[in-house]
Amino acid sequence: MEISLEPAGSRVAILHRLTNQGLWPVKLAAWAITVMAAGGLEIIPQPRADTGLLPNRLISLWPYTRLNDPRVRWGERFIFIRQDSSISNTFKIGIPNEQGWAAYLNQDRLFLKRHEHICEARYPDYGVSYETYTNDFMLEMETLSPLAFLEPGGAVEHREEWELFDNVALPSDDEEEIEAILRPTLRIMSPVADNQKRDKGG
Repeated sequence: MEISLEPAGSRVAILHRLTNQGLWPVKLAAWAITVMAAGGLEIIPQPRADTGLLPNRLISLWPYTRLNDPRVRWGERFIFIRQDSSISNTFKIGIPNEQGWAAYLNQDRLFLKRHEHICEARYPDYGVSYETYTNDFMLEMETLSPLAFLEPGGAVEHREEWELFDNVALPSDDEEEIEAILRPTLRIMSPVADNQKRDKGG
């Protein structure tokens, strides 16, 4: 992992790199897990493309996942998952996170995690670039790189941005209100691709 902190503010760039040190090729994806403290609310954007009569969303489910889990609210624009220390059942889902971000609100602090989703790429776990898992003591925000076939000595890189904002309170479950609060925060963040260009002098 290479960690780069911006000169000002709270933005951090995380570069995950996997190198095949073995003797034979390996098919894999980078899997970046961030473990969040108990008691927060995760906000995951749903795909919004208007595909007419064709489907526009995919959700991967694990054997222990219950669709009627009380910690989850399936909104029209977002999926909300609340970490609840009183519920011991585990829960995990994955989606193709086309918008490339997810947020976690805890004690009036908003943590934003961003990655680049490549629509034409192949991803693991039935094609998902973002996964989340929760139990009774934490919640995981997980991003994935596209699948790669690494020859011995080959490497794959996966980049994230993290940013933390203070004094952010979501007053209700109204999705328009939540989107209005998130919009200026998301606008502050630069796209991952722009950062990659900047790192290369572009």
